[in-house]
Amino acid sequence: MSSACLMPLNLSNMRTIQNYEAIEGLVQYPFVIIEYSRASCAPCRTIKYRLEIFEKEHDVHVFEVPLDDFPAVAAQRNILSAPTIEGYVDGKMYLKESGYFSLDAFLKRYEELMCLEGEVDIK
Repeated sequence: MSSACLMPLNLSNMRTIQNYEAIEGLVQYPFVIIEYSRASCAPCRTIKYRLEIFEKEHDVHVFEVPLDDFPAVAAQRNILSAPTIEGYVDGKMYLKESGYFSLDAFLKRYEELMCLEGEVDIK
């Protein structure tokens, strides 16, 4: 991983998405990760913690959709299980993982996309 691709931010606490329209509005940010979680999901809590750290270390905006509170968002986005995470670059989803997956592998692939974004047209 190249340190030239890392731009530290001092952000706090993952922001919550409450409706479908809010997700569509995230295209204003170049790098976005969305976690869909449930309160009863132990892996979701760990993922949330790790994503908050990732957000503080990188130029990325991380959001959470609590599926217990906003099930309509899950239905509109075709999210069938928690945890689910999506990785966006310039408003386009490039990565999506659900259920049992390696968060380390997801974050590594996302970092690679972040580095490529400035060098080549990844669209």
